[in-house]
Amino acid sequence: MSCKKSGIFVNDNFFSVHLAAVVCDAPARAFVKCVKGHSGYYACERCTQEGAYFDNKMTFPDMNAPARTNQQFLSAADEDHQLGISPLVSLGIGCVSQFPLDYMHLVCLGVVRRMIFLWLQGPKKHGLGTSTITDISQSLLSLRNNIPSEFCRRPRSLFEVRNWKATEFRQFLLYSGPIVLAGKLPQPIYRCFMLLSVALRILLSEKLCQTYCDYADELLRVFVKNLAGIYGQGVLVYNVHSLVHLAQDARKYGALDNVSSFPYENYLGQLKRQARKAGSHVSELVRRIAERERARESSCCEKQLQQPVTLQKEHREGPLPAEFASCCQYKRINLNGYVISCKEGDNCCEVNGSPVIIHNILRSLSHDIYFVYEDFMQSDLLFSYPLQSSAVGIKVLYRPAGSLRVVSMNDVGQKCALFRHKDSFIAVPFIHHY
Repeated sequence: MSCKKSGIFVNDNFFSVHLAAVVCDAPARAFVKCVKGHSGYYACERCTQEGAYFDNKMTFPDMNAPARTNQQFLSAADEDHQLGISPLVSLGIGCVSQFPLDYMHLVCLGVVRRMIFLWLQGPKKHGLGTSTITDISQSLLSLRNNIPSEFCRRPRSLFEVRNWKATEFRQFLLYSGPIVLAGKLPQPIYRCFMLLSVALRILLSEKLCQTYCDYADELLRVFVKNLAGIYGQGVLVYNVHSLVHLAQDARKYGALDNVSSFPYENYLGQLKRQARKAGSHVSELVRRIAERERARESSCCEKQLQQPVTLQKEHREGPLPAEFASCCQYKRINLNGYVISCKEGDNCCEVNGSPVIIHNILRSLSHDIYFVYEDFMQSDLLFSYPLQSSAVGIKVLYRPAGSLRVVSMNDVGQKCALFRHKDSFIAVPFIHHY
């Protein structure tokens, strides 16, 4: 508690300490908070409803139960929820408000995974036939060549869903799912999926969640209601119910990636690759991390590596407009954490709010950077429920215009994933950060 109040000194440098959030999955939250686990009658961390045991599961059908507060938790007012006094209480942490519901576990590995298994193995009335599953899987595989380099995995078929990682469920929910499921799922089920997809797209966008957080909250509540209407009360388990509380975290922390487990899970993968011996993993990892930090400090290229813009793969292949003949040409640029290149998969971004195809990257003698691009002749909607797809930036595009234009790097907007689908292209703006 004292370091939280007065800060700490490290190598003669003073650091003030402020704990914004504790990010972990549901079992870990229950453990550190000393509360009932997700299968308990009073397991919900945000409201006080009593669960109902239904179909061999603990369900939470009430979406309007009274909310829990930090003060109630501090006074241990609900003995049915709290099993003991959490050691975090003495640190002054808000054990309700400062424990966000991590969407990686809650949504990606929880709700999305459950939905897919309901399609594959659920009640026959609402399950998908083998031919439909095969059709969807083939559509997923057809998108593999269009996957941007920021996606760590390419789409796999639904027959391999047991092996999918969290990033693959996220990719399916936000990018590929709305495309490959259109026209293949029964309309009520597709619309239910789109409620979740659009709501999460809003809550993961720094821009959209500021304005439309309440709308996303409403969509999630309709999703929970509709999912129960299709599959019955048995689907209203802890993860599904917790969706009605998810918008609270976006109101407090902004886009949900600010308080997700994705960056920590990614870093665990890096640590795992550095552990080579059979024992003493902790000491080995400490040495490897210290070595890497010393290498960074001594590297003469450190300043260059930290630059937000890095040009790569110089070439002379064009296209090069005559008025830019003196410019150097490049095939790839690292711009604000994203890769934009002339290669399919990384060659789409927004200019004036419209998706375009990048054909060349130029640097002038004055070191200004330009993009040679081609726009599209016309666009259409991918879906119109629960809103028009263009409202969240998703567009169906037809026929590149054929004429090239040049735009300054400063006028280039969000990068997009550009998928070839049948006789068209579908542009989906990036929203996730990790």
